[in-house]
Amino acid sequence: MLRKPSRILVALGIVLAVCIAAFSASILSNQLNASWDSLNETDRAVLEEYNTLATSIADDDIWEGFHLDEKPVLAMPGDWGIGYLINPTEPVSSIFAKKIDVPAGWSISVYRIAAASPEMMQFRLDGDFNTLETTYTLMGNDVYYVKYGAHSVEEPWSSEHFAPFIAHEAFHYYVQAAWPDGGRFPSDGATEEDLELLEEEYQALARMQEQLISGDPDRAVLETSAREYVEVMRRRLAANEEYVRAELEMETVEGSATYVGIQAARRVGYDFGVMYFTNKKDVSFSEVMPQYRAGNLDEGFLADRMPYETGSILCLVMDELGIADWQERLSAQTVDNPLTLYDVMRGWAETTVT
Repeated sequence: MLRKPSRILVALGIVLAVCIAAFSASILSNQLNASWDSLNETDRAVLEEYNTLATSIADDDIWEGFHLDEKPVLAMPGDWGIGYLINPTEPVSSIFAKKIDVPAGWSISVYRIAAASPEMMQFRLDGDFNTLETTYTLMGNDVYYVKYGAHSVEEPWSSEHFAPFIAHEAFHYYVQAAWPDGGRFPSDGATEEDLELLEEEYQALARMQEQLISGDPDRAVLETSAREYVEVMRRRLAANEEYVRAELEMETVEGSATYVGIQAARRVGYDFGVMYFTNKKDVSFSEVMPQYRAGNLDEGFLADRMPYETGSILCLVMDELGIADWQERLSAQTVDNPLTLYDVMRGWAETTVT
């Protein structure tokens, strides 16, 4: 006499059948509806923006030697769904991949990767983007991945907008792997003299910021302010060299990456720049220390936010001053042979005639 299968076996069978059906449906769905119009609005906006960025930097890079447009990228709309493999350098042939019919004239190629692809699991279990010293392979391509959502295209004045976000984070990965990363403003190491000198630095940066925002910078004012910045940094280093030097290294890493993000934003027509906040843009550097002393900002803000801002404006000023080869010199640095934005500015000040 045949025995009836146990309830556990029946349940396992049902679960297995459901999993197989879902797996098959994911593959089938991915193979269908590959037209541009079938994609949702956010996905289209991200891909269109990346195409605009890649097309622009193919002719005029946002950082000398970066070449983000030549790197395979995986753009993921969240953690658990599909992914878009952009500009693969190796042939893509898989039941989990479908080439998207992008608009005519685009410079990028795009493959949609099914959610069921086993290779997608490696990205689901990690953060929102590649970090240093990690390598991910998808369909035979070493990729840089980044996750995005509706906020990546909808929010104004945001560093998390897709183009500046991927440019900033990928710049860390591809260009800065050998750079020293420095340290942060110490909660127990800043004296009153340190804070007074920091305020002088911010005032010099505010004068440079005002010139850049004007759209027609007065070179004489810009040069004078740049020299004032160099002088106050000499005094800051003399007063507390250990933490200022660490801060300068962090400023160089994060500030240059923010600068790259600003350049990417400009290429795609997105409004993002130095000292942009979610409720206000072009906040003056001169406002920071008064707000800090009033108790409206803490040392975490000075440590975690300001190096991004001070470094990015220094990069923009270097562009405006026409300092030769400053990007290439920074790119060539190593932990044993470091170079900060301040070092470059000081060199300019010492070798140019006033």
